[in-house]
Amino acid sequence: MKILGIDPSLTATGIAFIENGVFKSGLIKTKPTYTVMDELKRLLKIRDSFALDGVDIAVMEGVAFGVRKTSSLAQLAALNYLIRERLYKNKIPLLIIPPTVLKKYITGKDNGPKDTMLLETYKRYEMSFSDNNLCDAFGLAKIGEAVLDESIKILAFQKDIINNLREQYGESKNF
Repeated sequence: MKILGIDPSLTATGIAFIENGVFKSGLIKTKPTYTVMDELKRLLKIRDSFALDGVDIAVMEGVAFGVRKTSSLAQLAALNYLIRERLYKNKIPLLIIPPTVLKKYITGKDNGPKDTMLLETYKRYEMSFSDNNLCDAFGLAKIGEAVLDESIKILAFQKDIINNLREQYGESKNF
């Protein structure tokens, strides 16, 4: 079983793989560009920068609509949909997780500072991250792991989240 967690970002996209209990991660770093075509190339580079071989499910954080700059929101939405399109073409089931649901799954609360995610991830999974994007990608992969493997032990507040996502997962496999 191979799970892919994706935390899309315009400057440092977090990617996490969990395969048979083994965790691997990476950051895809890019810099802003100033022309429309260069920006499209940048987004395509992010989209194509990670392998999809053997992935059973991808779990990606949805767009945070609280972004203050509308140009950043438009670019994040474009990146989100470019990644969705690549996963769709490769017939990889995808779950989109709102930022508040990711936070609730890891911390028990649907809001709070990023440091809380780092701390709770360490306390729950004994995984330490110095980058929020990697931490979020790991959390997304852990959600995917729980969706696919019913033997994974989850806390009471996580059960409703996982049960809802299992329904979505069943629907997402119908290409």
